[in-house]
Amino acid sequence: MPQRSKKIIFVSHCILNQNTVATNLVKKGYTSAVWEITELCKKHDVGIEQLPCPEFLYLGLPREPMTKDQYKGVEGFVAFCKDLAENVANYIKKLKSSGFEIKGIVGIAGSPSCGITQTYIGPSNEERKRVKGNGIFIEELEKALRKKKLKIPLEDFDYKNIKNSLKRIELLLR
Repeated sequence: MPQRSKKIIFVSHCILNQNTVATNLVKKGYTSAVWEITELCKKHDVGIEQLPCPEFLYLGLPREPMTKDQYKGVEGFVAFCKDLAENVANYIKKLKSSGFEIKGIVGIAGSPSCGITQTYIGPSNEERKRVKGNGIFIEELEKALRKKKLKIPLEDFDYKNIKNSLKRIELLLR
């Protein structure tokens, strides 16, 4: 009987489901999912766990694109992200305790919630700028993981640099 690979990667919700992104943010060629990432996971025999989408869960659809600053101004959103992050960190801890190897967490470059290396800030989407830093959910997730003494590699998928993003993600999966 075949054994489990025992390898898992966590990915931002929209990597597997573009249907939940804010209005007008679906990228050409990615109307349903980022299939290149799923193919890399298949190639390296790594299971995929989908992170919750805090923006969709809190505000639903349709919703206009917002910056990190705008989301911080939405009453209760940061606390909601903190609760989601605690749940994900507890789940990761349980998986690790069961012998699973967590290969990494993949976010979305520029996302106000799931950006790992970059996020959009500014008073409005029209006046936004992309800067170094985490999105709100990833900030909370990193805190929750540190609190549980879990070290998990993090990497962004960047629609502005797909080729290099896929190379970096593949390194996580090896």
